[in-house]
Amino acid sequence: MITHLERDVLYLIKITNRQKMDQVMDLENELSELTESLQEEFENLKNKNSPLNSDQLKSKLNQIQQTLKQLLDKLSQQNQSLPDEFLNSKSYQSMNLKEMMSSIEKIQELANKGKIDEAMEQLKKMAEDLRNFAEQLNQTNSSMEEMVDTQMMEQLNESMRELEGLEKKQSKIINETSEINQKLRQQQSKQSESLVKKFFEELKKDVESIQAILNDDKNFLNEHKAMKKTSKLLEKESTLNQEIQSLGQKAIDSSLKEKNLAENFTELNDRRRQRTKILNEINSLRTQGVQEFKEKLPELQKKYDTLKELAEINDLNDFNLLFKNTYPEIFSWQGNLRTSRNLLEDIGGKMSADLRQITRLNGEISKKLGTLKRSIEASNESLLSDEEKNRLKKMAQQEKNIRGKTDGMRKQFKEMNQRNPMLPPALSQNMQMAGKNLKQAESRLNQNQVQRSIESENKAMKSIQKTQKMLKDMKKSGSQMSRKGKPQNRLRLGTGSRRGPGRGGAIRMQKEKVLLPSEDQYKVPSEFREEILDAMKKETPKNYEQLVNEYYRELVQ
Repeated sequence: MITHLERDVLYLIKITNRQKMDQVMDLENELSELTESLQEEFENLKNKNSPLNSDQLKSKLNQIQQTLKQLLDKLSQQNQSLPDEFLNSKSYQSMNLKEMMSSIEKIQELANKGKIDEAMEQLKKMAEDLRNFAEQLNQTNSSMEEMVDTQMMEQLNESMRELEGLEKKQSKIINETSEINQKLRQQQSKQSESLVKKFFEELKKDVESIQAILNDDKNFLNEHKAMKKTSKLLEKESTLNQEIQSLGQKAIDSSLKEKNLAENFTELNDRRRQRTKILNEINSLRTQGVQEFKEKLPELQKKYDTLKELAEINDLNDFNLLFKNTYPEIFSWQGNLRTSRNLLEDIGGKMSADLRQITRLNGEISKKLGTLKRSIEASNESLLSDEEKNRLKKMAQQEKNIRGKTDGMRKQFKEMNQRNPMLPPALSQNMQMAGKNLKQAESRLNQNQVQRSIESENKAMKSIQKTQKMLKDMKKSGSQMSRKGKPQNRLRLGTGSRRGPGRGGAIRMQKEKVLLPSEDQYKVPSEFREEILDAMKKETPKNYEQLVNEYYRELVQ
């Protein structure tokens, strides 16, 4: 719900800004026409073609003033900040309202004194400022589709540089911790080789017990009469589903051609009745929940096979990681079977009992893993040298410093998202997650928990890299859109030249007479006529023949 609401807000902001920018472009067009009209009047005065009408001149200058005020007001209402190259450009600086108003008054004063040449020079200067301003408007208008404006993009670029620095520091810490951990594991291996070997022998027995239970369940479900019948019925249902899909398409096609429509629908309904009958039979067997477990059973067996292999080679880390992902699945299937309604007693009872036994064995494995890990961590104090302990303390302080940086970036991204909702909140969330893992890594390094600190360090690194990728994608997207939005034609405000594409029409309409061709001045090419005539020979749906024939006749006339 929140995601949809965010999208709606973003879309509303976008169309509102687009509407305001369209209004700005209309005002700029009006300003251009007024300036051009004023230039023409001065030309007439200079050439003595018309007397000076001070009231008319004053009216046009007032119109320019009012239009200019409206234009700048509309720009100030934009929710998105305009690009820096627009705000910082000389053309925008020259659009200072007081200076422009002063120029207009000066033009009025010079015209009243009869200094037409000087008034025209002042007007040309103002028109040039307006032209430069219009070019910037055109570029801004073309880039309005960008998700993130230039000002914010600069902040994101700075964040990218900062993240790159954090990534290097975090990578150095991970490498240094891994180096200490490698030495530690070698020492642990020598000291506790017999302990680990005995431990994994016990783990292997527990895993083999679970394998035996799962294998027995597999054989039981494959040989059970109700399960066999369920499998056959499911195969029939799958075949019927394919037939129904094919017949449905066939019925749609026949409805367009009005051929064999009744027969196709009769056959389709027959298949649907057969499928309903099969589904009722499957429900009557009361095996639905167990059937799902049977389908997932091979995947569970494969995981415990892998756990056995890891136990044989005494790989504690990989064993622990896979077991943490497998253990919850058994709980999940226990819950599913417990909540399955109308389950066949003998199947449901056996599966529930077996899953309880597997859960008990999983609990034993979990306890043994915990005991071994605590034993190994306790030995770290004696195996680590004073120098290595000091290095771990220093790295803990470094993690704290990095956490301070990520927390600052989290706040910055959150503020940026509030200013511009187009910026994804995931940036702030990633930094929050990085900070959480960095704090965990700092704590574990202080406690000399080398292996566990590496896990937290890597998680923090992942969040930093994820944020980097998001920023790079945004920068790439912004650059591409900026290039696409670049104006192709220079805007000539006040000179009567045409606008570039997408500017909403020409500044001055051409008044040359345009002759439209009469009916007998255009004839359809002979090749085109032949193609139309060939198409007319093809079959036409009933009741549409007259309309189609009239359509073709108009095409070839």
